[in-house]
Amino acid sequence: MKIITNNPLVKTELGKRDDVEILYMDITYREILTYVRDMVHQGYILLTHPLSGSVKPNENRYRSIGLSDRPGKSLDFKSLEIIESAIVTFDKFKPKNMVVGDRIINDMQFIDYTLISSVF
Repeated sequence: MKIITNNPLVKTELGKRDDVEILYMDITYREILTYVRDMVHQGYILLTHPLSGSVKPNENRYRSIGLSDRPGKSLDFKSLEIIESAIVTFDKFKPKNMVVGDRIINDMQFIDYTLISSVF
């Protein structure tokens, strides 16, 4: 499995595993979705839903998404439909420009980490 993430906690904790490749990028949630969409176009298959959990996209700045470890021979249209729909849904929410302290940042990271680590 390959995990695309902007969450440093996921990089640190799941990066210790031998059965997963972590691709960490210091980018926005929206940019994570776009990057994953581009990977789906290259033949990767979504293994986790890009909007998993009950947290609205504008309430957490961290997102980790699981993909197949290598691209397939053709485009997976179900994965494409899911990621495109996730981008549309993300864009429906107005961004919250809230100032948050370290405790809230840690909570956001932990929520995302818990969601992606539950796959294992």
